[in-house]
Amino acid sequence: MGESPHPLGSAPGARRGRTFRFFLENATGAELLLFRRHDDADPFLTIQLDPYVNKTFHFWPVYVRNLPPGTHYGYRVDGPSGLSAGHRFNRRKVLIDPEAIPMPSGSAPTRADPKTMLSVRCAPS
Repeated sequence: MGESPHPLGSAPGARRGRTFRFFLENATGAELLLFRRHDDADPFLTIQLDPYVNKTFHFWPVYVRNLPPGTHYGYRVDGPSGLSAGHRFNRRKVLIDPEAIPMPSGSAPTRADPKTMLSVRCAPS
């Protein structure tokens, strides 16, 4: 099997940009959060994804131009509630990308702050 033309995770694109793509079947909304450092409490940019523009079937892609190398990122996702149906959406939580490449050792956060522990960064182009 060959490599997917639409890989999940973060992939390099034109103009120093990156495409971010993730799969969530029951999501009704999502945000891409971009951080300069792994221990930043707040993102320097939050991109609200529109389900009518940024969702194809259950895939959520977004392209970001001129993204600095080493940018850290996470997602916030909204959706239905209901543990009995298996839904655990909570837009207050920052989610990591399961397709992300782990941060190199030495750049891991040192304080026990859930926001910093969930940070991943874009792989080199």
